[in-house]
Amino acid sequence: FHYRESRVDNTRPLEPIMVVNGSCNGTLNCSWPDPGEVQRYPVCGQCWGNSDSAVTALDLAALSWIVYEQSESDIKRLLSETFGPGPRLENFTNYYKTPRWIAVRFPPGWKHQATSGTARKEGADTLVVAVKGTSTIKDAFLDTDLFTTIKVLQYFEFFAPVLKVMSVDFVQWIMKTVKLWAGDEGSKEMMIWNGLEKHIVHLQEAERARKTNTQFVLTGHS
Repeated sequence: FHYRESRVDNTRPLEPIMVVNGSCNGTLNCSWPDPGEVQRYPVCGQCWGNSDSAVTALDLAALSWIVYEQSESDIKRLLSETFGPGPRLENFTNYYKTPRWIAVRFPPGWKHQATSGTARKEGADTLVVAVKGTSTIKDAFLDTDLFTTIKVLQYFEFFAPVLKVMSVDFVQWIMKTVKLWAGDEGSKEMMIWNGLEKHIVHLQEAERARKTNTQFVLTGHS
């Protein structure tokens, strides 16, 4: 895989942050000045999902980037350029829906297929659900609403050490009770995240109905 610099530009389709069959051969530090002196983090060698179709931290990072693409055709193009012909777009929501997500299926041996062109049928799939971060005004308003309550408590620390006196569990309980259950805005937040959970549960039930051993991985940005 070859890694390249990319940035968001709403006037044109996104470019992949890495492309299959590049010169770097999938190593994280290949483009650094002195890669031999760089110490690899444990996460660099970690994988998620089924062993037959596992994904790495770099793969999840690429999916977290691809979910920012708006159109279905461009998402499929990015998947093909980034991962090769194996992984395919399983499901996705509208770009302006909160939260926006895509589900991508990685079949067994997808990395071997990307480099050699031959597919493998034995094994189980990995289904990755990538959730988009903040890119629209609606997303920004949601972020503001999510963090307002705790920021008020943090600013109150100048007058009284409320967060230092109360335990983390108690603060979380207050936040849940006051914001998520007592207020209308909190109910809307719960509807947003419950909707995402409902979609993922539906995907899991569909896999169980097919009697597969598909494993799910959730990723995203910010």
